[in-house]
Amino acid sequence: MFKAIIIDDEKSSHETLELLIKEKFPDQITICAVCNSAQEGRMAVQQHNPNLVFLDIDMPGESGFDFIDSFKNINFETIFITAYNEYAIKAFRYHAVDYLLKPINAQDFIASIHWLEQRLAEKQSNKISDLSDQIKKYLQNQQLGISTAEGIVFLDVTSILRCEGSSNYTYVYAESGKKFLVARTLKDFEDILSNHNFLRVHKSHIINIQKIVRYHRSEATIELHDGSKIPLSRTSKEEFEKRITVI
Repeated sequence: MFKAIIIDDEKSSHETLELLIKEKFPDQITICAVCNSAQEGRMAVQQHNPNLVFLDIDMPGESGFDFIDSFKNINFETIFITAYNEYAIKAFRYHAVDYLLKPINAQDFIASIHWLEQRLAEKQSNKISDLSDQIKKYLQNQQLGISTAEGIVFLDVTSILRCEGSSNYTYVYAESGKKFLVARTLKDFEDILSNHNFLRVHKSHIINIQKIVRYHRSEATIELHDGSKIPLSRTSKEEFEKRITVI
């Protein structure tokens, strides 16, 4: 049985989460408090002593990370729920159970609770999964939420062909043929995607290795499914050739 509190400044997020809990885990999760800020959350932790906290990251005043940092000893598990994908790796460094993107997908939420149950069972057996395992789990079958001028667009990671950097911006090319301009550096995308079959092959380019159709060695270019040819830098050539399979 989980005693949970929700800390999120968005009312719609509260309501979605409460509905999912009521529908999917009515006997396993009891919501003790719903809080709109990190400060309210601390008071709720002291009052209710929860063993599970659903925590937003980007909140007015203090962030979700600030909330965690304010405790000397953590006696609860944390599931981060946020609209921003770029905090994922940091969240797992805070030993989060999972990291869910808004709007919350019901199947992802169910998987998180099952993962939590498994994690607690492993703790009891002194077999806690390490950070790399958690990150790998996160990146599998995961959507990437990217902030564009029109709003947040959610893409299946496996549907991304490539990313092209342009100063402090990045163009994200999807398999559908759509292109998105994101106010993030290429390094930001490299940090998130490098463990998920993506490789930086040039100072301005990251590619999805699974979308390669041809490697033009003489031209030092890589051709992808959409016909685009991406330059391969000399410094990236050795790592690239290690990552591809040639028979």
